Amino acid sequence: ARLADKTVRFYGEGLSEGHSFTVSELESRQTQAKTLDFSILNSKGSLSEQRYRGIPVYELFTELGICNNAGDVTVYADDGSSVTVSLSKLKGQNYKNFVSPDKKPVCALLAYGSGEVGGDITKGTPLAEADGGPLKLIVPMTAEDDVNSSCCVKNVVAIEVSANEVTTWSHSMSDVFSEFLDYEMSLVLRNDDSEWEYTLTAQQLESLTGLIVREDYSVLEIG
Repeated sequence: ARLADKTVRFYGEGLSEGHSFTVSELESRQTQAKTLDFSILNSKGSLSEQRYRGIPVYELFTELGICNNAGDVTVYADDGSSVTVSLSKLKGQNYKNFVSPDKKPVCALLAYGSGEVGGDITKGTPLAEADGGPLKLIVPMTAEDDVNSSCCVKNVVAIEVSANEVTTWSHSMSDVFSEFLDYEMSLVLRNDDSEWEYTLTAQQLESLTGLIVREDYSVLEIG
């Protein structure tokens, strides 16, 4: 009961509103919870596979309202230490388990339970303080040499989402939109004699700063 009443605070200029969740509140969200097997690489080069159950952390951000200019995320532990992680790393939903690449993709998880890899997926135990609980942030590996153990924060008590200064209207303003930078569009130019077709990514198009126009337009709505 003591651990169930502990809280994690979400706050920062990158969120529309702040909120504190108790461990028991997060554990009650069974339709939202995921059980995932992660590959964990430490600084000594040791690779292991670990099973956790919890809530995708980015879903909690969107629930509270992720701002358009949201930036890096700082995760605080009960002992006063902290780790800063890029928002894009917490947003991704299809990271690989490098120990067992055929298993389903993983995402960053605010975990409250753990289980035995290879065991019954419906069986597990709550995270004890000795194991990094009651809440532990699990961040996936993004590449074979990505040391992710240092980003897996034990006994999480607060998560702060920062905000970037808005200096551009482009998709590079925040990791909220960065996934669209590689989106492609076709541009076709024609005259009476010829036709030219170009393929541009959103990033290439938005880099043409000398051509960018900002104007106010009037819009007539009919109906």
